[in-house]
Amino acid sequence: HMEHAIDMSPESDVLYRRLSALSEQSVSKTPSPYLGVKPIYDLPRQDPQQRFVQPAGRVSLQESVKSLAPGDFILVTVMSSYRTNGPYVEGFERAHIPLARLNTRFKEVHVITSWDKSTSRDLPHWPTMEPRLSNSGISISVLFDAEDIVSEQLSTISSPTNLVVDHRGLIVADGWLGDDMILWDALKSLAH
Repeated sequence: HMEHAIDMSPESDVLYRRLSALSEQSVSKTPSPYLGVKPIYDLPRQDPQQRFVQPAGRVSLQESVKSLAPGDFILVTVMSSYRTNGPYVEGFERAHIPLARLNTRFKEVHVITSWDKSTSRDLPHWPTMEPRLSNSGISISVLFDAEDIVSEQLSTISSPTNLVVDHRGLIVADGWLGDDMILWDALKSLAH
Protein backbone atom coordinates (compact mmCIF):
# COMPACT_ATOMS: atom_id res chain seq x y z
CA HIS A 1 0.00 0.00 0.00
CA MET A 2 2.88 2.39 0.75
CA GLU A 3 4.42 1.67 -2.65
CA HIS A 4 1.06 2.34 -4.29
CA ALA A 5 0.66 5.61 -2.35
CA ILE A 6 4.06 6.77 -3.61
CA ASP A 7 3.10 5.84 -7.17
CA MET A 8 -0.04 7.97 -6.82
CA SER A 9 1.98 11.02 -5.77
CA PRO A 10 2.90 13.67 -8.36
CA GLU A 11 6.36 13.66 -6.71
CA SER A 12 6.84 9.89 -7.14
CA ASP A 13 10.12 10.28 -9.10
CA VAL A 14 11.57 12.44 -6.33
CA LEU A 15 10.37 10.02 -3.64
CA TYR A 16 11.90 7.01 -5.42
CA ARG A 17 15.24 8.81 -5.80
CA ARG A 18 15.19 9.64 -2.08
CA LEU A 19 14.28 6.04 -1.14
CA SER A 20 17.10 4.78 -3.35
CA ALA A 21 19.57 7.12 -1.63
CA LEU A 22 18.36 6.15 1.86
CA SER A 23 18.44 2.41 1.19
CA GLU A 24 21.61 2.59 -0.93
CA GLN A 25 19.97 0.47 -3.61
CA SER A 26 17.82 1.15 -6.64
CA VAL A 27 14.15 1.52 -5.77
CA SER A 28 11.87 2.15 -8.72
CA LYS A 29 8.22 2.24 -9.56
CA THR A 30 6.65 -1.17 -10.05
CA PRO A 31 4.97 -1.77 -13.40
CA SER A 32 1.25 -1.07 -13.45
CA PRO A 33 -0.86 -4.22 -12.96
CA TYR A 34 -3.50 -2.71 -15.25
CA LEU A 35 -1.53 -2.13 -18.47
CA GLY A 36 -2.57 -4.56 -21.19
CA VAL A 37 -5.67 -5.70 -19.27
CA LYS A 38 -8.98 -5.84 -21.17
CA PRO A 39 -11.76 -4.90 -18.72
CA ILE A 40 -15.30 -6.12 -19.36
CA TYR A 41 -18.46 -4.56 -17.96
CA ASP A 42 -22.07 -3.77 -18.79
CA LEU A 43 -23.55 -1.42 -16.17
CA PRO A 44 -26.65 0.77 -15.76
CA ARG A 45 -26.40 4.55 -16.04
CA GLN A 46 -27.22 5.87 -12.60
CA ASP A 47 -25.92 8.81 -10.58
CA PRO A 48 -26.50 7.84 -6.93
CA GLN A 49 -26.55 11.51 -5.89
CA GLN A 50 -28.95 12.38 -8.75
CA ARG A 51 -26.94 15.42 -9.83
CA PHE A 52 -26.35 14.48 -13.48
CA VAL A 53 -29.21 13.86 -15.89
CA GLN A 54 -28.33 11.16 -18.40
CA PRO A 55 -30.28 8.83 -20.69
CA ALA A 56 -31.63 5.63 -19.18
CA GLY A 57 -30.02 2.36 -20.18
CA ARG A 58 -26.80 0.48 -19.79
CA VAL A 59 -23.25 1.04 -20.97
CA SER A 60 -21.09 -1.81 -22.21
CA LEU A 61 -17.39 -1.06 -22.43
CA GLN A 62 -17.08 -3.61 -25.23
CA GLU A 63 -19.75 -1.84 -27.30
CA SER A 64 -18.26 1.59 -26.58
CA VAL A 65 -14.83 0.42 -27.75
CA LYS A 66 -16.28 -0.63 -31.12
CA SER A 67 -16.97 3.02 -31.95
CA LEU A 68 -13.36 4.10 -31.33
CA ALA A 69 -10.85 4.74 -34.07
CA PRO A 70 -7.10 4.34 -33.50
CA GLY A 71 -6.09 7.35 -31.43
CA ASP A 72 -9.40 7.54 -29.58
CA PHE A 73 -9.66 6.69 -25.88
CA ILE A 74 -12.18 6.07 -23.13
CA LEU A 75 -11.33 7.24 -19.62
CA VAL A 76 -12.66 4.84 -16.98
CA THR A 77 -12.69 6.16 -13.41
CA VAL A 78 -13.48 3.57 -10.75
CA MET A 79 -14.61 5.15 -7.49
CA SER A 80 -16.03 3.83 -4.25
CA SER A 81 -18.14 6.84 -3.24
CA TYR A 82 -19.22 9.59 -5.57
CA ARG A 83 -19.34 13.31 -4.72
CA THR A 84 -18.91 12.89 -1.01
CA ASN A 85 -15.84 15.10 -0.61
CA GLY A 86 -15.98 18.68 -1.84
CA PRO A 87 -12.29 19.52 -2.27
CA TYR A 88 -11.67 16.17 -3.97
CA VAL A 89 -14.49 16.75 -6.45
CA GLU A 90 -13.22 20.22 -7.32
CA GLY A 91 -9.80 18.75 -8.06
CA PHE A 92 -11.41 15.95 -10.00
CA GLU A 93 -13.23 18.44 -12.21
CA ARG A 94 -10.11 20.52 -12.83
CA ALA A 95 -8.11 17.42 -13.71
CA HIS A 96 -10.57 16.57 -16.48
CA ILE A 97 -10.32 19.95 -18.19
CA PRO A 98 -7.18 18.99 -20.21
CA LEU A 99 -9.14 16.17 -21.84
CA ALA A 100 -11.23 18.67 -23.76
CA ARG A 101 -8.04 20.26 -25.12
CA LEU A 102 -6.78 17.08 -26.76
CA ASN A 103 -8.98 17.47 -29.82
CA THR A 104 -11.52 15.12 -28.23
CA ARG A 105 -9.18 12.14 -28.40
CA PHE A 106 -10.99 11.08 -25.24
CA LYS A 107 -14.38 10.22 -26.73
CA GLU A 108 -16.03 8.97 -23.56
CA VAL A 109 -15.65 9.07 -19.80
CA HIS A 110 -17.17 6.30 -17.68
CA VAL A 111 -17.34 7.09 -13.96
CA ILE A 112 -18.13 3.88 -12.06
CA THR A 113 -19.30 4.00 -8.47
CA SER A 114 -20.48 1.24 -6.16
CA TRP A 115 -21.70 3.44 -3.30
CA ASP A 116 -25.22 4.87 -3.11
CA LYS A 117 -25.32 5.95 0.54
CA SER A 118 -25.20 9.63 1.40
CA THR A 119 -22.47 10.62 3.86
CA SER A 120 -24.61 13.47 5.18
CA ARG A 121 -28.27 14.44 5.33
CA ASP A 122 -27.83 17.61 3.31
CA LEU A 123 -25.45 17.11 0.42
CA PRO A 124 -23.71 20.34 -0.59
CA HIS A 125 -23.91 21.33 -4.24
CA TRP A 126 -20.34 20.56 -5.22
CA PRO A 127 -19.13 21.66 -8.65
CA THR A 128 -19.63 18.83 -11.10
CA MET A 129 -17.53 17.93 -14.13
CA GLU A 130 -20.21 16.20 -16.20
CA PRO A 131 -21.76 19.30 -17.85
CA ARG A 132 -18.30 20.69 -18.67
CA LEU A 133 -17.29 17.48 -20.39
CA SER A 134 -20.58 17.24 -22.25
CA ASN A 135 -20.20 20.83 -23.45
CA SER A 136 -16.72 19.92 -24.72
CA GLY A 137 -18.13 17.12 -26.87
CA ILE A 138 -17.04 14.32 -24.57
CA SER A 139 -19.71 11.72 -23.79
CA ILE A 140 -19.90 10.96 -20.06
CA SER A 141 -21.78 8.24 -18.22
CA VAL A 142 -22.08 7.78 -14.46
CA LEU A 143 -22.44 4.04 -13.97
CA PHE A 144 -23.58 2.19 -10.86
CA ASP A 145 -21.81 -1.05 -10.01
CA ALA A 146 -23.94 -2.36 -7.12
CA GLU A 147 -21.90 -5.54 -6.68
CA ASP A 148 -18.51 -3.86 -7.13
CA ILE A 149 -17.75 -6.17 -10.05
CA VAL A 150 -15.29 -3.83 -11.77
CA SER A 151 -13.22 -3.17 -8.64
CA GLU A 152 -13.00 -6.91 -7.98
CA GLN A 153 -12.17 -7.70 -11.60
CA LEU A 154 -9.30 -5.21 -11.58
CA SER A 155 -8.31 -5.69 -7.91
CA THR A 156 -8.34 -1.92 -7.37
CA ILE A 157 -7.07 -0.84 -3.96
CA SER A 158 -7.52 2.91 -4.17
CA SER A 159 -10.23 5.33 -5.13
CA PRO A 160 -10.30 6.74 -7.67
CA THR A 161 -8.51 4.45 -10.09
CA ASN A 162 -8.19 6.17 -13.47
CA LEU A 163 -7.70 3.96 -16.52
CA VAL A 164 -7.32 4.86 -20.19
CA VAL A 165 -8.74 2.29 -22.63
CA ASP A 166 -7.80 2.36 -26.32
CA HIS A 167 -9.63 1.25 -29.48
CA ARG A 168 -8.58 -2.38 -28.86
CA GLY A 169 -10.23 -2.38 -25.43
CA LEU A 170 -6.84 -2.50 -23.68
CA ILE A 171 -5.76 -0.34 -20.76
CA VAL A 172 -2.83 1.74 -22.02
CA ALA A 173 -2.40 4.17 -19.11
CA ASP A 174 -3.42 4.59 -15.50
CA GLY A 175 -2.72 6.92 -12.64
CA TRP A 176 -3.57 10.09 -10.81
CA LEU A 177 -5.11 12.69 -13.12
CA GLY A 178 -3.84 15.71 -11.22
CA ASP A 179 -0.30 15.66 -12.64
CA ASP A 180 -1.36 14.98 -16.26
CA MET A 181 1.02 11.98 -16.53
CA ILE A 182 -1.86 9.65 -17.36
CA LEU A 183 -2.68 11.86 -20.34
CA TRP A 184 0.90 11.81 -21.62
CA ASP A 185 1.15 8.04 -21.10
CA ALA A 186 -2.03 7.57 -23.13
CA LEU A 187 -0.69 9.70 -25.97
CA LYS A 188 2.65 7.91 -25.79
CA SER A 189 0.83 4.61 -26.45
CA LEU A 190 -0.08 5.92 -29.92
CA ALA A 191 3.56 5.57 -30.96
CA HIS A 192 3.46 1.79 -30.46
